[in-house]
Amino acid sequence: MKMEEEINYHGTIYGAIHALYKGGEPMYFQLRAFISDALVRCEFEVNLYKDVVKALERPTGLVYATGLITANRTTREIKAVSLEKIKPAPQLTEEEYGKFFGCAPDITGTLTTEQYIDLARENGKDNS
Repeated sequence: MKMEEEINYHGTIYGAIHALYKGGEPMYFQLRAFISDALVRCEFEVNLYKDVVKALERPTGLVYATGLITANRTTREIKAVSLEKIKPAPQLTEEEYGKFFGCAPDITGTLTTEQYIDLARENGKDNS
């Protein structure tokens, strides 16, 4: 039995809208995925056009694109998203961003931050 190369699943991709193509059928935009830096085609129906335009209001803003994702089972490369919902990601102020520092002082256990980072880097090395 041969496994299908393409799989479909519902999910969300986080990234920045790279380009909008509204002249075709269906309309779509390319999303620069935050994690992989890949361009992903996100197709949408006309009823989502206003939401897409709203997501473009902040020039450097990031978005959450949710829908039916088509991907290659073997390479895990996302080929396209059939968009069901798009939402601008919240943008933190400098003060809100600063609150993250020191919020979990015991996360490294008995190690100092420097010791913890050194240990993590050491464990990631190929010692062969």
